[in-house]
Amino acid sequence: VLITSQYNSQNTYVKDIVDELNNDVEIVTEAQNFWTSNIRFDIIHIQWPEELFSWRRIEESDLHVLESRLSYHKQNGSKLVVTLHNALPHRRHALDQKLYELVYNVADAIVNLGEFSTRLYPHKRNVIIQHPNYAKYYNVKPKETNRNIFLSFGAIRKKEEEQLIVDAFIKAAIKNSQLIVCNSIIGKNPYTHLKKDILKMYAYNFRLKKYTQKNIVFIPKYLSDQEVETYFNQAKVIISPRIDNLNSGVIYMGYTFGKVVVGAAKGNMKEVLEQNNNPTYQPNDFNSVVEALRQALVNKESAKLNEDYSLTFCNPKQIAQQHLDLYTSILKLN
Repeated sequence: VLITSQYNSQNTYVKDIVDELNNDVEIVTEAQNFWTSNIRFDIIHIQWPEELFSWRRIEESDLHVLESRLSYHKQNGSKLVVTLHNALPHRRHALDQKLYELVYNVADAIVNLGEFSTRLYPHKRNVIIQHPNYAKYYNVKPKETNRNIFLSFGAIRKKEEEQLIVDAFIKAAIKNSQLIVCNSIIGKNPYTHLKKDILKMYAYNFRLKKYTQKNIVFIPKYLSDQEVETYFNQAKVIISPRIDNLNSGVIYMGYTFGKVVVGAAKGNMKEVLEQNNNPTYQPNDFNSVVEALRQALVNKESAKLNEDYSLTFCNPKQIAQQHLDLYTSILKLN
């Protein structure tokens, strides 16, 4: 089996599956093996099509080369599995739609993280396999605090996403609460030329002070695993800040720690959250975001449901076995 992804990535999704599959199959990773290896792989599993090109912007010529290489592997007897992490890459380059259509349309099977995304390529064989939990990376020890801590975690790619959460938290006016925003854009001082930007910097610092007075903490820096563990253990509610994603690993982080999770009612995120009664919101409806934050402290039973779900359905060993079962069934069809 070739999984065309980096093994030692910050995103542990692939590593978890590879570590477990290693017990049963001969497995190779990394995109370069897709391009250069002359080994006949039984299964080639692509996670993110854009990773085949090291995440760079692609040209039309790249698509022709990819089409040729896919054809080579197929003619060589390899079966192609592709996981549908995103409807399109986050970067939004001109040829990304063509790239995705090329790869997913030649797949022998598509792995989905929820039912919603099975509609994107309905003519293909679609299977649903859960996202692995993070239990092996963190020590889950909930810490009781006298504050209701809301933790926004995960990549924020647009300032608007962060501003929506911040404004909603202020409007919600939840008693004895604090909002911590990781990977903050707002909290990253954009004014570095002291003399040139001194007035802008004063205004920025003034605005930041106002947020601090409203119990909002911005963390723009990269967090260590130990810091992540500390923040998750002390949080009462986890917020997945992305408003246009198909999936969110943050939800499964929150589930691993047994927390109520708030997120957008979009893509697979909606069904994963709502099945355990976690509050969701419509990104274009500000009041629904406010209400979701308030409701998070009411839906206390969701925390235990999330933890149980994580342990029961998101165990990496079980998820790897489901991948192996899929590979085996595809090969039997040959």
